[in-house]
Amino acid sequence: MSADTVFRQSFLADVTQFITQVMSDPVIEQASFGLLIFLCGLLYFQEVARFMLFGFEPEKIAQSTLMVLIVLSAYPFYSSAFDVLFEGFDDLGLRLLELGIGSRDPMFLFKWVGYALDGIYSEEISFWDMAVGDILMYMLWIGISFLLVLAMYFIGAWAVWSLLLAKILGVFFFPMLVHPATRSLFDGWMRFTFGSLLLLVVVRAAGVLAAIAIKAQFTASGVLQCPSGLVAQCTEIGGREGLMGANDYMDLLITMILAVAIVVSSMGLVASISGGVSSPSAAVGKGVGSLVQGAGKALSKGASSAGAGVAKANAAGAAQLAKVISKIKPV
Repeated sequence: MSADTVFRQSFLADVTQFITQVMSDPVIEQASFGLLIFLCGLLYFQEVARFMLFGFEPEKIAQSTLMVLIVLSAYPFYSSAFDVLFEGFDDLGLRLLELGIGSRDPMFLFKWVGYALDGIYSEEISFWDMAVGDILMYMLWIGISFLLVLAMYFIGAWAVWSLLLAKILGVFFFPMLVHPATRSLFDGWMRFTFGSLLLLVVVRAAGVLAAIAIKAQFTASGVLQCPSGLVAQCTEIGGREGLMGANDYMDLLITMILAVAIVVSSMGLVASISGGVSSPSAAVGKGVGSLVQGAGKALSKGASSAGAGVAKANAAGAAQLAKVISKIKPV
């Protein structure tokens, strides 16, 4: 097990324990639930004031009541639902990495590039036997490959840390979905959480794309032989006599620079995607409003049908009564 994996597991275990303590702490729990109850009470007084000013509006009252019930029902399961989303997106990103590279280790790509560069010279690298240009090019390749893996590691760590921070802050931001005045704060927290979840997948997909591009360059230059599509299985040095040409040197250098650029640009891509997401609270409110409107139309339709049936029955009864009366002969 690599040192990175040990650090990650230890860090996540400690942070998870801290978050569990935060979620179960009586003071934090009372503050969070107190905020939820305060917003529910504020919404109640707002609806009472609306009733006094504008009269009875059943649709708005039903919509507000249903929103309160939804938040109160989902509040106890907030932590579990967040953990499921976190683990799901994390496993999805690692699965992409495993399918494209053959390993879930974020440092594997650097080790693999170093192995491939050693194969360029068909023997262990000795700086005393290399030309100055070869030494500089080799160090450039190693440096860029290290930057590539470092970018993947730091961006992935940033996503994980952001999600842990979002989970802690969500204790106070999730109840803000109740009241319309605080839903914009909930939207900001939700976009931050969604962007961090998406970053776990996008940065690893970009890393796979970078690894495939580097593998294709090594294969085209004759440095490595790949029996399958997995990068991890491209470990056979082969097929090439002599050193690489100048074009191969530059092509590999440009490919590695582009690989670093595509990984770093994943943060900008995620920011653009998450920024384009419409208001989550507005979507929830629209769904609740549509549900209330549908229920109201169904009830009004049923009431009108029942009223029409009663009126029809009354008319038939009156006609029958009139018919009976007409048959009665006066004494």
